Formats: sequence, C-alpha cells, structure tokens
Amino acid sequence: MNRFITSILGYVKFFLIFLALIFLSDQLWNWFEGDSLLRNAVAVTIAIMLGDLGRLLFKRFTQRKER
Repeated sequence: MNRFITSILGYVKFFLIFLALIFLSDQLWNWFEGDSLLRNAVAVTIAIMLGDLGRLLFKRFTQRKER
C-alpha cells in the first residue's frame, strides 16, 4: 500500500510541476503578445505556487517515509 501511495504522489508532483510550467509559459507568451501585465503577474504567481506545492508535497512525503 505504501508503494501505491508513493507512486500516486509521484504522479501528483509531476502533474503539478508540469501544470505550473505550462501555465507559466502560456502566461509569458500572452505577456509578450501584449496582454494585461497585472493579470499575467497574478497568473505567474499562481504557476510558481503550483510548482512549489508539488515540490513541498513530495518533500514532506519522503521525510515521513524515512522515519
């Protein structure tokens, strides 16, 4: 069961980081095309938060697993 949870959390981490990278690149592309700077700043902040959330979830689970 522990191996199953580890694989699921690995996929969640990958998904969140991949989603953050796609979201970030999309918002940067929109910014270069002249969209609202404030909207893109908020969107980039959300993308960074998604990436950090994926990293923190993985880090927290691996610390719990080592105990």
